[in-house]
Amino acid sequence: MDGPKAITWISFNPAFSRKSKTQAVLLNVIKNLKKFSRKEITTDRQSELEQRRIALLESYSINNPDYRKYIAAINLLIDLLKQGWQLKSYKRNIKIGRPDNLYTENDSRNYIRMQLHAERNEQLKEESVQSFIKAMEAKRYYKNNMISIFNLMRDGRELSQNLLSSCLIKDENERVNELNKITKPYIQYVTENDRCELTGLKLIDIWRYFRHTWANPYKSIPGRTMMLLVRDEATQYHAVIGIAALSSATVGNTIRDNYLGWTSEKVYNTLLTL
Repeated sequence: MDGPKAITWISFNPAFSRKSKTQAVLLNVIKNLKKFSRKEITTDRQSELEQRRIALLESYSINNPDYRKYIAAINLLIDLLKQGWQLKSYKRNIKIGRPDNLYTENDSRNYIRMQLHAERNEQLKEESVQSFIKAMEAKRYYKNNMISIFNLMRDGRELSQNLLSSCLIKDENERVNELNKITKPYIQYVTENDRCELTGLKLIDIWRYFRHTWANPYKSIPGRTMMLLVRDEATQYHAVIGIAALSSATVGNTIRDNYLGWTSEKVYNTLLTL
């Protein structure tokens, strides 16, 4: 088991107005946030920090002369806490601490994953998102049947049992034929106004609903996007068994740009050799 990590402490004392009470307010915030330094970094902890951030930002008057400095300080402190930093205060002195060897490669991936989970969970609490999900899950009348998004979900237990049964078939050709009956995947392109012929639901709404189940929050992407549904013709309503999207390349991607030589430094060095 690893021993306790040494911490490098750095003074953090924003230059607030002398007549302002912002420093005292921030010190009180630090007292309430210090407990997060002792908590294990989990998705629930990250979500709680996001909720605390919103409450702290909304509670401070925009008319205060130190408003922008206070907002910046709160955002910075909570961002650091989410990354594993620690806080402490003594009298009017605030310090932030970075544990040495804060990240291993696995730690870094886990922290990023938990932060994305927390953002996704917060997004799911938004009123507009909850209204959309409830509308998709509500039953509606379509072609003499009561339909909802649940009709586009395959019973995993049934699929598992069918796959296990097919594995017991000794004849290879017969086994392959049986597998072809169990699942028949195909790709369906998503357009803005097209609807599913079997459920009447808009294809783009179907894609969006299942997108909310991903680990990271659903955000619009600038540029062109081609959305895809992977559906299973072997089921009554052609259940959705996957989604995908192709989009315009990101404007900046360090690994890609370094590999292709697109960074300013690499372009400059290339020009020097011409």
